[in-house]
Amino acid sequence: MARTPRPNDGSSWSLVNQPSNKAQRNIGRAVKRLQAWLHDLPNVKINPNGSKLIIADVGPARAAYCGIAYDPESRTIEINERCRFWNDPKKYMRSQHKAGRYCSDRPDHPEMHEVGHARHHHENANLYNELRAMGGIWPVVEHMTLAARLSLRAAVSPIEFVSEFYAARRFKIELEPGLGAALEVVYRTFRGPSWG
Repeated sequence: MARTPRPNDGSSWSLVNQPSNKAQRNIGRAVKRLQAWLHDLPNVKINPNGSKLIIADVGPARAAYCGIAYDPESRTIEINERCRFWNDPKKYMRSQHKAGRYCSDRPDHPEMHEVGHARHHHENANLYNELRAMGGIWPVVEHMTLAARLSLRAAVSPIEFVSEFYAARRFKIELEPGLGAALEVVYRTFRGPSWG
C-alpha cells in the first residue's frame, strides 16, 4: 500500500474507535468521488472500512496519519475510517500544503493521489511493481530534485511522484514556468498513467 507520511507538525494523532458522523459523511462523499473517477476501472474496488488492513500494513502509529491508501495486491483503495483526517479534510490539507507535503490544499487531493496509484498500476502493472519494490531509490538524482519542487510527497519515491504529479495535472495545479514540462518528462520516464 502507498504510505502517507506523518505530518511532523507537532500534532499527535491516534486512531479513533469509530468515525464521527462528520467523518462518515466525508467518507461517503469520498467514496462517491472515487466511484466517479474510477468508473472505467471496474476491477478497482473501494473499501470504506479499510482501517484493519492499513493498520496491519503500517502499524497503528503510522495508520493514525494514513487516511487512504491503494493496495495493489487486492486492487483496492482502502479508506481508513479510524483516521482523524476524515473529521476535517480541509483543515488537514491546508496544513499539509502549507508545509509543502502535497502540491495542493484540496481536501480531495489524497483521493486523487490514490487514483493515480490505481491507474498507474492498471496501465503498467509490471513497472508499477518494480517502482514499488525500489522504495525511495531514484535512478536519477535530478529527478528527485525536480519532484521535490512539486511536493515533499512527490520526492519520497518515483511511485509517489507519479501519483502526486497525476493529481496535480488532474486538478490543473499551476506550476512555476518550465517546471511542468520538466516534470512531464520524468512522469513519462516512469510511464505515468494517461490523464483519463
